Amino acid sequence: MKHTLNKKKLKFDISDDIAIDTLSKASANIPKWYSEIPRFYSDDPNNAINSHTVKLCSPFLEAMIIGYHVLCPVDIQVITKEDGQIEFKWRSVFNPAVERKNENIKHVCAPTGYSNLNHFVWKFPVAINIPEGYSILITHPLNRNDLPFYTLSGVVDGEYTMAVGGNLPFFIKEGFNGIIKQGTPIAHVIPFKRENWEIEKTAGVVDLGRKNRVKTTAVISGWYKNNHWRKKQW
Repeated sequence: MKHTLNKKKLKFDISDDIAIDTLSKASANIPKWYSEIPRFYSDDPNNAINSHTVKLCSPFLEAMIIGYHVLCPVDIQVITKEDGQIEFKWRSVFNPAVERKNENIKHVCAPTGYSNLNHFVWKFPVAINIPEGYSILITHPLNRNDLPFYTLSGVVDGEYTMAVGGNLPFFIKEGFNGIIKQGTPIAHVIPFKRENWEIEKTAGVVDLGRKNRVKTTAVISGWYKNNHWRKKQW
């Protein structure tokens, strides 16, 4: 008899002034550039054994597809002016982002390569109910450094319902001019169960890691995926 997992539900809804569902499985948003990466960077089959690309790294892909993505609800035109100031334009009724023009900008460090002249917040385009005993990590879409913005991170505990229109800070890449398209992932949502943890220095852990390294390098690729990776149910 096939065992059926009892899935938890992350309930969400959107307001009437938003045209698309703005929460989706992260696995539905794999970027084109990742799909086009070859498994080996060398065209010479004799060199394949030593030319793995990130396409063969299961943890890299899993970070991209775990959990859920919050999607940009509308097209946003980004204009960087000659003085470096950034302006947004959109046509929708829903306001997707605003600039924070207050003292708070002095206390938030912009990532390297992102403009520190403007401090923006996404107006959270989805209401999410977080069940009791669980929390969600909200962060920049994992391994998506191709995006022209960087969303800051936060953790929200349940039981709690996040409202549409809440503030989620982000920065724009220096010099970016273009359109952030509707449906672009703007944040990653990863639910997790709240548990108590502590660290313990333990003899033998280094040896266990070394043994796994020996097993990993005994095959061309796939040892970790075939022996330890587990498919997640999202």
